[in-house]
Amino acid sequence: MPLALPAAAGDLALDRDQRYVAYMPFGFVSFQDWQLGNGDQFGLYWPIGREGGAPIVAETFHDDGSVMPGFSGIDSFLAATRDLDEADHPGFPTLADDPRSPLALYEEARRLLKAQRVEDAIHRLEAAIAVLPEYTSALALLASQYLRLGGMDAACRMAVRATISPPSFGCEAHVSRMKAWLAQQEHAPEDLRDDPVWLHRRALEPLPSGGQKESPAYGVALKVIAAYEARGEIVPALTLMQSYGEYMGSETSAFWERNGFSPTEHRARQVELSARLPHGPRVLV
Repeated sequence: MPLALPAAAGDLALDRDQRYVAYMPFGFVSFQDWQLGNGDQFGLYWPIGREGGAPIVAETFHDDGSVMPGFSGIDSFLAATRDLDEADHPGFPTLADDPRSPLALYEEARRLLKAQRVEDAIHRLEAAIAVLPEYTSALALLASQYLRLGGMDAACRMAVRATISPPSFGCEAHVSRMKAWLAQQEHAPEDLRDDPVWLHRRALEPLPSGGQKESPAYGVALKVIAAYEARGEIVPALTLMQSYGEYMGSETSAFWERNGFSPTEHRARQVELSARLPHGPRVLV
């Protein structure tokens, strides 16, 4: 079963060729409406494992490879653009406009933290990852707030999720700090003790390598993906596969050759593995 398109998607000019584009994550379907014409595009994005549900609407920014999860769904996006002129560009919604917007929830959490309202911020971050489970920025910030309140086990769980989640959904300094924190931990909650990321947390921390000639961390990432797949945990396997592809995208073509990486072959493998999801694969027909 392919990605489920809501009825409202008929109001959008979808790009159905689904060609590989480095800065668009797997499961992102761009559309022509409200394009700026510089490669940045809005699109539908189905969180990994929720292919049978409604997508969010996100915007890609190709210069830095980021994806901003601005709208909780098509309806909120169409409401925001209904009265705009063609020359205008949609801004991201506030919580008043879209109470389930992952981006608005994340930004509100940051404002609450500045006001020292930690528990309120945690509630916003939990709501953000309920809509977009692989929202890296929110996962890492949530982990740090759990830790702040003494919730070591909860912090470890969120840090593991942040470690495998795509840099396109967050690669700020606090994400790197949380990965470094996880790498230093000696004790895990019971449910993480045999988790592939926990077992390889120190070896995964260097990703991405940033121009080094050799980086064992990439091989470890492939090992972790294979371990998740062998356990039947397809969602984390695909999540780390997306991150692996994005990290590789920041390396040189010579690095690709040394590590046997091909973007098109990697995407084909993502399609193949995603067919094992209950509502996969993560493609349109």
